[in-house]
Amino acid sequence: MNTVSKPSPATPKKWLRVGGTILVVAALWILFPPFGIVSLDEDGKIPSQSNAEVFDPTAFVETFWKGKLEPRFESATKVAVLVEALSDDLAGAVETYGIRQGDVGPAYFLTQGEATIVALKGRRATLAIGKSEVNLLIAPPVFGNTVRDGTGLLNLNDFPGLEEFNVVSATLNHKVETEVMQTLGGNLEVGTRLRFVGCGKAPSSLGDGPIAEFIPLFVEVVQ
Repeated sequence: MNTVSKPSPATPKKWLRVGGTILVVAALWILFPPFGIVSLDEDGKIPSQSNAEVFDPTAFVETFWKGKLEPRFESATKVAVLVEALSDDLAGAVETYGIRQGDVGPAYFLTQGEATIVALKGRRATLAIGKSEVNLLIAPPVFGNTVRDGTGLLNLNDFPGLEEFNVVSATLNHKVETEVMQTLGGNLEVGTRLRFVGCGKAPSSLGDGPIAEFIPLFVEVVQ
């Protein structure tokens, strides 16, 4: 006669293994859930998204330009004073008139004045300042952070992050290209006298030719 063997009861070790597996799965489920639970606001939006302020660089630049930058024009260093200081003592001029982002990095100048065009070459007009010369950029493109950092009015710590700080730089450059430079109309010639406000990077050394180069924040032909 055949007999049917009954399954042996689970041993304590087997139950321990099963229990351990369950605990591991439960822990993984808690740490790495396959879905997320997010509380929605009354409009059905995620609070962090619905309440976040979106940074608008164009609006920021317009407000900054009118409210802070233009009032700064009148107190910018006179170009004749700056050029004379650079000619006499480059390091001293940088120490006295230079603008920096923090304690390190390149120095910039913010200057204003009148000068006569003595040469035109490509995107640049060479202006006579006493016995010296400077270049003024008169046509696009505008590169780098000279406009942003040369104002001395903007600081990285005032922005949500580096991305916004850099976008503001590009937006300022675009404003110079499309608005400031366009006021000249491209009808300049040697002998034309310009009134301008400009910012430029301090030269590392002085040699032959223009002593510095400036990007205009304001420029007009003196009638």
